[in-house]
Amino acid sequence: MLSPDASRLLRPERETCRGAPYDAAMWADRASRLSVVALAFAEAYPDRLERIVAISAPHETHPMTTALRALQRQIVELGLSTGETREAMAIARGLAMTTYRSREEFAERFDSAPVEQGQGSATFPVEGYLRAHGERFAARWTAERAR
Repeated sequence: MLSPDASRLLRPERETCRGAPYDAAMWADRASRLSVVALAFAEAYPDRLERIVAISAPHETHPMTTALRALQRQIVELGLSTGETREAMAIARGLAMTTYRSREEFAERFDSAPVEQGQGSATFPVEGYLRAHGERFAARWTAERAR
């Protein structure tokens, strides 16, 4: 059964695919989120594809994952309403990056001491990692497409 989140994500794909033979591999090129959409598409429109390869697509979403996605959507919507869409996409992707590795992996990879300290502020090593991944994503993915 389609989750509400998968159903919401499926709407634009259904319109894109209307009336055309479509291979899910063409658009489910990323693990996790789009794999869930691909599975939802296969369930809703089995006659529209031959096969599907889905990577990291859970059968249901954990409440923490749903909470993080809700925050990402709010960040994107804030970017759209303020005209700061690229920055919003970079921040939302940075937030997503924190979920791809365990706390232990982050601790092994990044020092907890700041690399810079100013009056009332500090910059930590992990920030560069989050910023770089966020900016790379924002260069390829628009806020309108993420809705």
